[in-house]
Amino acid sequence: MSMQFIDPKDAVVEQPLLILTPRRMLFFRLGRVLAFLFIAAFFSFNIFWYISIPLYLIAAYLLYELASIWRAYHYSTLVLYLLTFAIFLVFFGTSSLLRSGLYYLIQALL
Repeated sequence: MSMQFIDPKDAVVEQPLLILTPRRMLFFRLGRVLAFLFIAAFFSFNIFWYISIPLYLIAAYLLYELASIWRAYHYSTLVLYLLTFAIFLVFFGTSSLLRSGLYYLIQALL
């Protein structure tokens, strides 16, 4: 019984199924933007505003880059912006509860 190895140059041609499709990567990029927004909203109090301002700028830049790719796959950019804004409001609204929960968890562990 002989072993057959996949030649990396021919691997894409022989395998018609893409496991990581471009649209799936698109939603991973959206998740990265939302992660920056979550961390920025989490640190949006007292002196930590200075940490969150660059994170908001990074999230805005990543969202700007994502909008052109989003449009290329025939998705509505209005939906992208409304979805991001709605999730940002949820993050910002629940950040005080998450901070108090984190403080309680840290005090319980220490």
